[in-house]
Amino acid sequence: MMIPDGHTKIVGLIGSSIEESHSFALQNTAIERLGLNAVYIPLQGSQSNWESIFCLDNFLGANVTMPYKETLLSRMDSLTERAQKIGAINTIHKKDGQLVGDNTDSIGFLSSLEGQHISWTNRSIYVLGAGGAAKAICHALSFLGVKRIHVWNRNSQRIKSLTGLIPKIHVWDGIEPLADKAIIIQCTPLGQQGEDPLEDHPLFPSQIVLDLIYKPTPLIQRLRRIGGLAIDGGGMLVHQAAHSFARWFECSPPIESMTTTFTNIHTPGNTV
Repeated sequence: MMIPDGHTKIVGLIGSSIEESHSFALQNTAIERLGLNAVYIPLQGSQSNWESIFCLDNFLGANVTMPYKETLLSRMDSLTERAQKIGAINTIHKKDGQLVGDNTDSIGFLSSLEGQHISWTNRSIYVLGAGGAAKAICHALSFLGVKRIHVWNRNSQRIKSLTGLIPKIHVWDGIEPLADKAIIIQCTPLGQQGEDPLEDHPLFPSQIVLDLIYKPTPLIQRLRRIGGLAIDGGGMLVHQAAHSFARWFECSPPIESMTTTFTNIHTPGNTV
């Protein structure tokens, strides 16, 4: 076990209601696996205190989660090209005293789906949500060749923020029936408390659900019961965490150890 000292680098998680986040286990597992003098901690507090955290000599960076992925854009000294295009960040890296905002959600989403052999052609794509996570997903979809998506959001005006990431964006009212071979990407918090954002819609085995929440939500469970492919956000969580880790420490992350840690958390009877 690493004992912090005066040289220990600080990384952490900025967000709201982060107490149950798995990021602490994933990142500290990776740090310990590589024997780095660092610690990943919760950085929860009021926005007025962020500058006090950022200016610490040992502060190396942070992950950013809801609801600050867009709020923190203006606090950065610079943004990576993908963060600029997405318009949201999930990773901060302090380098040479400057705060660099990045977004590893989109590449985490793509790398987590490797091996799934999902065909994105001849399917209707639905994205639920229009916040920072949805922006990252749309950025990733553009790399998959997707040119048209249907988007639902409680505030339909926010859907305009996705313009420029995908050539054709259509507002889905949440009422019109889903296509039989739909790919549904769930990017909202709905499901964390047992909600099903599509409870009024029948699901079919030919559909695919990708839910960014990393536990079996009612939506995921409902599709799995009828034999459809439903993937939770666990893989994306691990992969975006690994990409953030690589940026902070400039080394290859121990992704197998991080994956095992996540699996253990979600296996009944196991503890991490």
